[in-house]
Formats: sequence, structure tokens, C-alpha cells
Amino acid sequence: MKLPDIQSLTAALSAIQRAKGSPHGRVDVLERRPNEYNSSFPTEKITIRTDNGNVLRLFCKYGHGFTKSGHGHRGGVPYEALVYRHVLQPVEDMAALFYGSYVDDESGETWLVLLDLDKSVRVSKAEHGPGIGAASRWLGHFHTMSGLLAVQGDVAFLNDYDAGYYRGWADRTLEYSARLHDRFPWLPILCRRFEEFASSLAMIQKTIIHGEFTGRNVLVAGGSVYPVDWESAAVGFGEIDLACLTEGWPAELVRRCEHEYNMSRWPSGSCPGFEWRMAAAKLYLQFRWLGDRVDWTLHKNVAWRFNEMRSAAEQLGLL
Repeated sequence: MKLPDIQSLTAALSAIQRAKGSPHGRVDVLERRPNEYNSSFPTEKITIRTDNGNVLRLFCKYGHGFTKSGHGHRGGVPYEALVYRHVLQPVEDMAALFYGSYVDDESGETWLVLLDLDKSVRVSKAEHGPGIGAASRWLGHFHTMSGLLAVQGDVAFLNDYDAGYYRGWADRTLEYSARLHDRFPWLPILCRRFEEFASSLAMIQKTIIHGEFTGRNVLVAGGSVYPVDWESAAVGFGEIDLACLTEGWPAELVRRCEHEYNMSRWPSGSCPGFEWRMAAAKLYLQFRWLGDRVDWTLHKNVAWRFNEMRSAAEQLGLL
């Protein structure tokens, strides 16, 4: 994955600095170093000095060679940049995190630039610490705030989880799992019933969701929560994000997260039907992963997902 040369990088960061109101906008790149985490895109960490002498540490993500994933679930770096501009600006910590974006004239690729979160920890690495509760509370607050934005804001560009979207995952799961139907004879039945169930999912009250709010995509730094990788943001029902966050965790910890989420989103008491929506979110989540790529569907390490799928389906009365 090729990174931009120093001249192109300096010009791009200078353009962003001018767009932020700096009169001259000249920046000097002091250091470039690799990102320690794996990413689907070329990324790096950069230290710059601005024209007023401030030294900033930045995280740069380059939209190199992106092709949209199955069923349009992920939108890539250009889409993520729009999310930061139009969805996350009212969220105080997230607005401060966004440094800017730039479209390279030569390649047409979008570069996303964020402030680097020094000494941040992924929630997945700290599931027994206070970050778990903080992430659940942050999520509940975000869904409350973004519910109105989903209806009234300038977010028409966001993917909308309608019935057709949900049906697509069932169709692909049925196709990709053909070799497993003898092992899971209930699966074709569930796929057909889920296609009918999709209309019910599309009717659940919507908000703006992250789409892949897993512990790997949620950072905690200095007592604040910073979800990252917003290329799957969409308009859907909020419990999908909570199901992503708590997937695979012990039951006691899941209950704690659900409680924290409920208290943050509905302080006067849990919303009726919450347990049903959580089961629906967990069922969708299994279709989402099993219907993404055939090699994932057939991999021996994801057999547990079929068990989770059946459990959620039975809870919903679909099996």
C-alpha cells in the first residue's frame, strides 16, 4: 500500500490548514511513522508543525484502491469523511478529533486526517475496566442525539437499513452456506423466514448508527470515548451497535452494558421491547457476517455464529 510522497503530503496538510482559517497554511512534516494497528486502508501517524508554531500529532487514512463491500455496507474513506463533517460535528469530542479531509487531484482519492489519540486503548483490550461502561453510555447518548439528526439533518447520503438491505444478507447467507445445509438443516428455513421478518426490522425506530461498533473500533483516551472507522455508519436501529459491542462477552458483562446503555438513552426507564430488539439485532449481526464473503461463511472458526444465529431466531420465534 503506497503512501504519498513528502511533497504531496505537505501540500495536502497545508491545504487543510488553510481551510481551517490559517492565513498562510504552511505546515512542516517533522515525522512519519507506521500505524501500529492493522487497517483496510493505508494509514500512518504524522507529526507536523503549523505556521503558528504548534506541534500536532495526526493520524492519516488514505482511500487507496477502495472497492465497496458486498451490499454496500461499507462506504470507504470518502464516505467516512462525510460522516465526520455532517454527523459527528455536534459530538464535542468527535468534532475535536476531526482535523480535515483532502481530495488528491491526481488520483481522486480522499485522505482523512484526524488528531492522533496518544495512549488510547481499544475497548476490546480493556473489557474489565471502566471503558466498557463508558462506551455503552456514550452509545446510548449518541443514539438519543442522532435520532433527531437522522430525521431532520443533512444526512441523506447515509445508507438506510430498509427491508431490502436486510433481505440481501439472508439471500447471500443462504447461497454461501449451501455446503452446510446438511449440517444446519434449519438454516434454509430461517433464511426464508428472515426475508419476511426484514419488514419488521425496517419498521423499528431509527437513529444513526456506527454499523460496526465493535471493541476494536472503540478507543478510550483520557476518560473520553472515541469510536473510529465510521465507514459503515448508517440509519438503522440502535441496538445493532450495542449487539456489536457486546458480542462474545460474558453474560454478566453484557447485562451491565445493556443497563448502562438503557440508562443513558432512556433515563426514565428501559424502552418497551428492548429485549426483542436486542435479539433481532443479534440475529441480523450473524446474517451480516455470514453473508459477507463465502470464505468467511465456510471457515471452521465461525461455526459458533450459526449457534448464535439459531439461539436468537428461537428467541424471536422464527424457529
